[in-house]
Amino acid sequence: MLTLRIDFPHGVYRAAEPACEGEPEWPPAPDRVYQALVASACAQGLDPTPLQTLEHPPMLWLHAAERMHTGTNFVPGAFLDSDGLGGKQHKRVQRHRPEVRIGAPVFLCWTDADPGLGPWLGPVAAGVDYLGRSDSPAIITLCDAGNGGLHKLSPHPDGEHS
Repeated sequence: MLTLRIDFPHGVYRAAEPACEGEPEWPPAPDRVYQALVASACAQGLDPTPLQTLEHPPMLWLHAAERMHTGTNFVPGAFLDSDGLGGKQHKRVQRHRPEVRIGAPVFLCWTDADPGLGPWLGPVAAGVDYLGRSDSPAIITLCDAGNGGLHKLSPHPDGEHS
C-alpha cells in the first residue's frame, strides 16, 4: 500500500472543477495529483514510467471543506477580438476564483500499489510545489496510513460517476 499525504499550508485549495469552471474542485482530483507527480519526475530528470502503477483511482480520506466567497479577477479579453488586429478596445472578462478553505490534510491511498515504489516516489512527491493554481501551495509526502480524515471515498468499479 502507498499513501500520499497532501497538506495545504495556506489552509486553502484553489482549483476549478473541470466540468464547471466557476465551482471549486474538492477534493483534489487524483488525476490532478498524478499529473503533478509526472511533472515533478520530469523536472527532476527522472523517467515517470514507475508512476503508471498509480494510474487507477485511489481511496481518498478527507475532511469537509468550506467554499470561500472570494473576489473576482478581471483578465484581458483580447482573445474575444475576432480580427486579432488589436484596433478595438478589448473588454475585460470577469473570472471567479473558486477555492475552498480546509484545515486538515488529504490522503490518497493505493491499496494494491507496490510499496517498493516508495523510495523513488518520496523525492518525486516532495518536488510538487502546488496543486490547482500556482497560488495554491501543497506539500506532498509519503505516510504510513490514510486514516486522517472524516470522510472516505472509495472507487467502485460499477460506479456511475468519475
